[in-house]
Amino acid sequence: MLTPNGLEILIHYHVCNFQHPRFDAPAVQEAIDKFIALDVLKRITNQYYLTRKGKVWLQMILETPCPEPIFIDPRTKEEVKEV
Repeated sequence: MLTPNGLEILIHYHVCNFQHPRFDAPAVQEAIDKFIALDVLKRITNQYYLTRKGKVWLQMILETPCPEPIFIDPRTKEEVKEV
């Protein structure tokens, strides 16, 4: 499961390959290690890069549409649309 922390790390390395600002935090290290194991992130010397797989995954996440709320009449179970 992707956490908000993980998403922020993916976005960081999508736009910048410099060390993450919270690089020393255990949660950041765990996420980076997990992403490397999943072949989503790779380390070259002291810099990190999203792999092709990582870029595609992030693009899928960013293209996910927002849910749209609907109003259901509990008596009839029908959707009530605006007039």
